[in-house]
Amino acid sequence: MEVLSPGSKNLQNYMINRLLVHMCREFQAAEKRHMAPYIRVDEFLSQFPYQSEASFRKKIKEYANLQV
Repeated sequence: MEVLSPGSKNLQNYMINRLLVHMCREFQAAEKRHMAPYIRVDEFLSQFPYQSEASFRKKIKEYANLQV
């Protein structure tokens, strides 16, 4: 098992991948409930406190482009 050191690039990549999986699950859950899928950045800031708001917005934009 690999132990990630704090502040390493591997840890950042892991957290971004975790964020993307979480976003996908949130969107899919909203679609199953027949609701318009949307994500509030402030909800993610509380769940992923070590990521910047700019990185959230960038990943949300990338995910939206993938969906189109």
